[in-house]
Amino acid sequence: MKFFASLIILFAVALAPGISFASTLSVSPAAGTFIVGEVFNVSLLLNTEGKSVNAIEVSLSFPPDKLQLISPATGKSIMGIWTSSPKFDNSQGIVKLQGGIPGGINVNSGLITTLSFRVKSVGDAVLKFLDSSSVFLNDGLATEDLEQTYSGVYHLVLPPPQGPIVSSLTHPDQAIFYQNRSVSLQWKNQSSGSDGYSYVLSDEADTTPDDASEGIKTSVSYGGLSDGIHYFHIKSLRGGLWGGATHFAIKIDSTPPAKFSVDIINFRRAVSLDTLQD
Repeated sequence: MKFFASLIILFAVALAPGISFASTLSVSPAAGTFIVGEVFNVSLLLNTEGKSVNAIEVSLSFPPDKLQLISPATGKSIMGIWTSSPKFDNSQGIVKLQGGIPGGINVNSGLITTLSFRVKSVGDAVLKFLDSSSVFLNDGLATEDLEQTYSGVYHLVLPPPQGPIVSSLTHPDQAIFYQNRSVSLQWKNQSSGSDGYSYVLSDEADTTPDDASEGIKTSVSYGGLSDGIHYFHIKSLRGGLWGGATHFAIKIDSTPPAKFSVDIINFRRAVSLDTLQD
């Protein structure tokens, strides 16, 4: 009975006249998979939930090791006036936008701006609205109205192999960090035959090997690698022509976790009879 009574109250509140909700900010698309080196666009959207607003401040964070902001577009936007030029910092991973809408606006999916990002490395990237973001009502009092923000989460991957198929006995899973600082790599052609290979190990995900052959051997080892993500890049020479490159991620974390002490505090939790009866 308590459950059904609660449902009735919730429906009554939702349908009651004169009740409104506060504004929200969101990103679109909210999720997706993108390839290293690829450029993708993200729209920042405003929902005023049936009310009129006339000013917006947006602060957005992104991981600078995984994404590079090319530029925010200010052409197509609900903003009538940009009170300050859009600012972004690729070293800190911050975007800041500030503008006004003379006369106010009431929208459920209003475009604030479009951001273009280039994918730098593999992993998961989160676009998150910071607490300094604000939406102000068109009420002459500059009443703050932002209630909810919705982040975007993106999966960033290496492009599919265009050259030899690479594998590793020491670091087989490209998504996992390993303690071993020495890596062994092997490869084979997707088709038979090769006149040579060019390969390089770097910290950049989209490096292309040069056109100097390293010979016809099909394995290589590297030792003493630093913690972090490294990338092995290789391409094959056949019939005097170089093929496309394959990129393979190597993740290393050899640093043991820091020591910490645990304090155990005894406490007693009181439970009321009413709680037990419910």
